[in-house]
Amino acid sequence: MSQRPRLHAPTKRLDIQGLRAVAVVLVVAEHVFAQPIGGFVGVDVFFVISGFLITSLLLAEHSRTGRISLTAFYWRRVRRLMPAAVVVIAATLAAVLLLVPQRAPQSLADAGWSLVFLANWRFADQQTDYFAADGPVSPFQHFWSLSVEEQFYLVVPVLLVTTLAIGRRSSPRVVALSTLSVGVVASAVLAPIQSTADPETAYFSTPVRAWELGVGSLLAFGTAIWGRLPAWFGTSLSWTGLVGILVSAVCITGQGAFPFPAAAAPVISAAMVLVGGVRGPTSGAAVLRAGPLVSIGNVSYSLYLWHFPLFIVIGAVDPSAVWWTVPLSIALAYVSYHLIERPCSVAPLAMWHRRERARFREALRPQRRSVQVSAIGLAAVTAVVLSLVATDRVRPIDIPTVPLAADATAAPTVGGEDRPALAALGKGIVDALSATSWPELDDGPGANLVGTQHPECGRLSPAPSAETCTFGSPTAERSLMLVGDSTAVHWIDAYLRLQDDGLLAGWRIVTRTAFGCPFIDASLGGQDATECASFRADTLDRITEVEPDVLVITNTFADTGVDGDGTAPGAAEWAAATQRYVVDVRESVGKVVLVSPPPAGQSVQNCYSVGGSPSACITETSSAWRSRLAALNAVAGDDATVVDSRPLFCTADTCPAFVERTIVKKDFVHLTSAYARKSAPALGELLRSRSVFEDTLVGH
Repeated sequence: MSQRPRLHAPTKRLDIQGLRAVAVVLVVAEHVFAQPIGGFVGVDVFFVISGFLITSLLLAEHSRTGRISLTAFYWRRVRRLMPAAVVVIAATLAAVLLLVPQRAPQSLADAGWSLVFLANWRFADQQTDYFAADGPVSPFQHFWSLSVEEQFYLVVPVLLVTTLAIGRRSSPRVVALSTLSVGVVASAVLAPIQSTADPETAYFSTPVRAWELGVGSLLAFGTAIWGRLPAWFGTSLSWTGLVGILVSAVCITGQGAFPFPAAAAPVISAAMVLVGGVRGPTSGAAVLRAGPLVSIGNVSYSLYLWHFPLFIVIGAVDPSAVWWTVPLSIALAYVSYHLIERPCSVAPLAMWHRRERARFREALRPQRRSVQVSAIGLAAVTAVVLSLVATDRVRPIDIPTVPLAADATAAPTVGGEDRPALAALGKGIVDALSATSWPELDDGPGANLVGTQHPECGRLSPAPSAETCTFGSPTAERSLMLVGDSTAVHWIDAYLRLQDDGLLAGWRIVTRTAFGCPFIDASLGGQDATECASFRADTLDRITEVEPDVLVITNTFADTGVDGDGTAPGAAEWAAATQRYVVDVRESVGKVVLVSPPPAGQSVQNCYSVGGSPSACITETSSAWRSRLAALNAVAGDDATVVDSRPLFCTADTCPAFVERTIVKKDFVHLTSAYARKSAPALGELLRSRSVFEDTLVGH
């Protein structure tokens, strides 16, 4: 006869539930609020916990019965994980189809990989950069960590069964521990190698991450030893580990080699908490046994599942409402936990028997009140969110038409009878900001958006030949040279239109641009540091050779890791690094022009929705962007002319995603080819207004 299901088995390690709560809160906060900056280390904490608990259960089963049932183990994993995961995947796909249907094909593929717990290899194959934000993020990206865990559990139980059987006659645990230790060491050796050589793959790689779960597994072999530690020592160890996790979340940025060695800090800290609480139910850091943390820890799996799809979908509909991710995901997590996760994890196999179904319903009775309260809260929060979103999707925004005179960094007023192209473009921007529905766009948001017609001119290594990215007659009397990073690459089409039918007719245009390699005199960290340094040195030589009448420098204003240590410079350091190159080339050019990049904003592929209002895609120029422009103005002096490009994209720092029928940017910062050409006449007027083309012919 089957045993009656128990839904209220006591939790032996309340501090572990509290540790789970800390981990999931760090992850959710980092995703939703971008703080703490290293909140993603909560995943590393989860890995250690999972390795410890699963291995402890398997070793306990072996001690109790003399064997480990792989069938029972994997069936428990399926019942524990799959029901809630299936519900979240189905609900997410429904939301994507309803709200952001243009992303449905990609999301459907990601969902399939997530459902079979292979999402990490899917994202690794796509070279997904977890720390980048330059395009649409999959609502299933968080399934990578669950995939790593489940792949780890395909190996470890089999390894334990095999090694415990081999060592049965002598010291079975010693054999198992030794074998597992070899695997952990091998993973730890591989981790720093791949973290440096291929960081995108390393982040999602199961072999690279295995040492983190393995540390937890190794700890499980020593529970008898940890239990004999003095109570005061265990408590001190637990508190130290908790502080270590919080410090890691504040200090680790992901800019260096990750997951190794950076992840070692949260992994070791989590191990200290686990060891410190082994002694008994009152050992370890008392705060981790507090009721609120234990409650959140109980629903941590469901909370982790729900929060990321909510964050992505809400952000796609209305980025200003992403903070609603927190109350909504908490409400959904509690409902999911009480209604799906716990019942399914203890449901008897013989559910087709009437008696077993009756017993199961009786066991669920104590949970009904919890489910009802959670459902009411969920309904209330959902109603508020939907009403706010619905209001925002049909509401035109209030558009300031005159910048504040007191703000030295405000966008300049442009247009007028002498600048008809700027005036016409400005009217299109104002009309776009007032729109309550999307026009029929020339190129709809999606993977087909063309960012530049000349991607070969952004190749870093090997760099294209000089002839490939030189346009116009080689004997032209005047020349304009464009240098910079990917933002400059996406301006090429604008300058070519000016060459075809306007200001630069009869000029030779020389481009020397590279993706991810700004033209500044500073050391770059990251994978392409050496290639970028060589490219910039060659660019300096090329400028001296060409002696352009106008040298245009355009670099992104985003926080790029420079100075060799993975940190981003402040506005003043960035401007000074730019000015040093200006001084270096000043004698070889007629005029140096620093054209600001487009203000960074939303990716239209994230915020566009059929039937939705374009107000969801409206952005404001950030204070960081304005600070960098002000810093360039401060250092330019007589050596360079600074051109503020905001009139091409914004009205008083408020920027739409389209103008007339043309999408402005293909992602967060890069222009579409169509808009580069559309805005070219206005760009020409903007340059002419700053006297860029007066007396530019180099006397040589």
